Amino acid sequence: MDDLKFWLETPRGRLLHQRESFQLEQLLPAVRGFRMMKIGDWQIGDALLASSNTLRQWSIAEPLADAPCEAQVLFNGQDLPLASKCLDAVILPHSLETAAQPHQLLREVDRVLCDRGRLIITGFNPFSLWALRRRIARRQSAGMRSRRYYSLGRIVDWMSLLDFDLVAVRRYGVGFPYLPVAGLDIDAPDWRRLPALMAQAYVVVARKRVIPLTPVQQKRRQSLRPARGATVAEPTSRMGVRRPAA
Repeated sequence: MDDLKFWLETPRGRLLHQRESFQLEQLLPAVRGFRMMKIGDWQIGDALLASSNTLRQWSIAEPLADAPCEAQVLFNGQDLPLASKCLDAVILPHSLETAAQPHQLLREVDRVLCDRGRLIITGFNPFSLWALRRRIARRQSAGMRSRRYYSLGRIVDWMSLLDFDLVAVRRYGVGFPYLPVAGLDIDAPDWRRLPALMAQAYVVVARKRVIPLTPVQQKRRQSLRPARGATVAEPTSRMGVRRPAA
């Protein structure tokens, strides 16, 4: 059993959930398109998903034996039962932390996203004091479902390998430090960098990069052009003149 569900019912857990919802309320209205999918069993209200400018929103999750699942679609946790390039936006609310193969899940998300589609990822910072305390408590407890936390730097590296461009990065948390930092300030040189690295959670917004392809017709025209420095025969006055019949 994942004790994080129990912690979210505490006053500090509800406060964290409120601050996370506030961050998503600021970011989701910029998401536009026809279809958006939430992957995972993290509780996000339908009203919050509907705050995006997408026409339809669905939820898909992996069935869990120790907890009921309220998702509309169930899958095996690795292969998404969706066609390629069928979604305009995907949100992964703490979904990579419980995925058996997070790289495979990200590759599937890259496959089902349309060109310039948006990907939103939320996660807990493994370097925060809250995460370190929970890691020690999990080692001392038995029968607790494991949850792995990934740093913001690792998430950014995964996005760059999948040809995603970062759009926004925000950090938030409960207690000290509470620094909802907006913008791409991962390498901020001033004193704010250290407290930001200790923030409890983060949200990342990325856009799928589109690699331009050279049209075949343009390639064919370029191949027909003479090479630089090559000489071309000049037409003579006899070319194109029809001889009279004898």
